[in-house]
Amino acid sequence: MNTHPQLWMALAAGAVLVTGEGIARLPGTRSALVGAGLALGGAALAAALLAGAGLVQPLVELGPLLVILLGAAAILARPPSWREPNEVGRLTETTLLVALSFASRDLPVVAALWLLSLAPGLRFREQPGVSRRPFGIKATLGAAFVALALAAPFLPPGPLPADQLGLLGLVLAAAVRMGVPPFSPLVISDYERLPVGRHALVAAARPSIALLLAGRLAFPDAVEPLAPALQAWAVVAAALAGLQGLAAVSPRRSVGAMATTQASIILYGMVSPGELGVLGALVQWAGLGLSLVGLGVLVEAIESRVGRDRATRARGLMGPAPGMALLFLLFAATMSGFPGTSGFVGEDLVMQAQTGHELWFRTLLLVATALNGFTMLRVFAHTFMGPLWPDEIRGFPPLNTRERLVLGAIAAAMGLLVAAPALVSPA
Repeated sequence: MNTHPQLWMALAAGAVLVTGEGIARLPGTRSALVGAGLALGGAALAAALLAGAGLVQPLVELGPLLVILLGAAAILARPPSWREPNEVGRLTETTLLVALSFASRDLPVVAALWLLSLAPGLRFREQPGVSRRPFGIKATLGAAFVALALAAPFLPPGPLPADQLGLLGLVLAAAVRMGVPPFSPLVISDYERLPVGRHALVAAARPSIALLLAGRLAFPDAVEPLAPALQAWAVVAAALAGLQGLAAVSPRRSVGAMATTQASIILYGMVSPGELGVLGALVQWAGLGLSLVGLGVLVEAIESRVGRDRATRARGLMGPAPGMALLFLLFAATMSGFPGTSGFVGEDLVMQAQTGHELWFRTLLLVATALNGFTMLRVFAHTFMGPLWPDEIRGFPPLNTRERLVLGAIAAAMGLLVAAPALVSPA
């Protein structure tokens, strides 16, 4: 494998596309789930065996396995009446392409897989009231910035050295896809329109983390000169995204705002000099990914029981569904960086990152975290506290066995991450 890594990655990507297309064309949902399970299970086993034998050196320890876990959770937790082979196939395809991007250190390979992982989202079927336009804008901007980064070494000399221009292009591409302000409306709007579990997976998998790590390896001397400006942008963006959460009125939009706040904090760590910021960003990425998929599962569980319109107006769900309330609080607390969660561990490491403006940058990070916490408590109180309302949802059922198993696995992985954050350290 070490002889021709680009060839092997190209063959693997081709196999993923064929597998995803095959699952999308299966005649029934049950057969699609079986196909997805075999594909994800086989990929997880192959990743573990190849890494254990030293045939591949992933960008992040257990990175591919974590992405596969996120994908499996998002697929299995979808309400059965909402599943269809096309969606299962596209989710499987996205999961495997993002997992592949964490299995290489070669920037052109990672960039190609980053671009290729956009394809399943562009090929999702249109639905009433759901437009591909925001995703198309993100894909176009991201592709343009990645092309700029790859072409930087071959361009005529300009105001920025080639390596700094290349890293800047990768950072902008990642910011577009992660929804870092001013690009956050493109991501938050997707939470309003798309199935939230699907979008939570795409956001949580964060192929942009692999792109930024590969960029740091390819342009190591560009990090320190660009760090002050990029860190300043990231902390201001985090505070602005936190303010967007205060203005959100629906659970979907609130989750989207919290996700973009955390994306900005992750970007701050990824563009910081030294290793502490990067490690903190990776712990944030892993914890955020798990909690974001968990929140997406819970939001879809509520919507599948009472309908989307009533889910926005529902109150007092703690009474009939205390387990749902407890898990919502756990996942939202992780996204808000509460003590005792992986979010707290990650943010603490991020705040220790090197910077020339420690006081101002760390103050803004704390403000963004506090705003996220307020948004989380407001959504929790709005949805789960008080008397049950409206009257039509008095028969609201608790979590079923399938949902408990999926959410329990996510909670267990989050606990493991708190106990051993080095599991997601750079390889």
